[in-house]
Amino acid sequence: MKKIVCLTWLALLLMPLPMMAATIYINANTGDDATGDGSSGNPYQTFDKGYTMAVNGDILDLTGTFDWSVQSTNIASPTGYTIAKNLTIQGQGMDQTFIQAQSSKGTSIERMVFYFSGSTLTLENLTIRYGYLQTTNSSYYGAGITHAGSGTLTINNCSIVDNVHASSQGSLGMAGGIGMQGGTLVMDKCVVARNERRNNQYYGAGGVATGQSADLTITNSTFDSNLAYTASPLTGGGYTRPAGGLAMFRFCDLVMTNCTFVGNTTSSSGGGYEPILF
Repeated sequence: MKKIVCLTWLALLLMPLPMMAATIYINANTGDDATGDGSSGNPYQTFDKGYTMAVNGDILDLTGTFDWSVQSTNIASPTGYTIAKNLTIQGQGMDQTFIQAQSSKGTSIERMVFYFSGSTLTLENLTIRYGYLQTTNSSYYGAGITHAGSGTLTINNCSIVDNVHASSQGSLGMAGGIGMQGGTLVMDKCVVARNERRNNQYYGAGGVATGQSADLTITNSTFDSNLAYTASPLTGGGYTRPAGGLAMFRFCDLVMTNCTFVGNTTSSSGGGYEPILF
């Protein structure tokens, strides 16, 4: 009996322990990529360094402003920074932590902030801003964030603001703030504001444009002063209709609770919300 008990305890001791999520600290002002170790007392400086050190399930804790026009490593045009890991990226507040494609809104550098597909990404307590797209012809690209294909994007207590998609190319679902093709989007306590979809040809949105069986759950959020306008639209009936705040296309599911749409404008169709479901 004692032998059985001892063997049982030995087996339990030898069982692999579940991996605990690590928190990697990144401070754009006081961190150092060369001497830092990613701890709270000795953080890294650049987003790329923290991302490179992270594995699936980790948390990137950001302080300061992260500007893709300053950080050149792994920044591409037009996709910005590609996220290919399951991560939580958290800041210190939407008025304190900023991730931006460049230093100001609507400048000539063509890049979004984040692109991801197939992963699970959570954004918390930060602002995404200053993404700009002009020549891309890819459907469902968003100047702030592009959520392509499968995967889940969860955004809590964040601002998606001042992003511009100005392409006159004739692809579906282009957006200023977030473009999403399939997958799942969950938003809570967020602000989507002052994003623009200029020169819209086929359906799109200033704020968020989704399509291809995407699932959306949006609660306690505000869509404010987003703009979409159509310049010389291509023919195609409903395809030409943009929305200022939120547009959906082809079999999307939406659950929305306690949200506010204010000051969103468009040259045609829905200023706040345009349901295009076919």
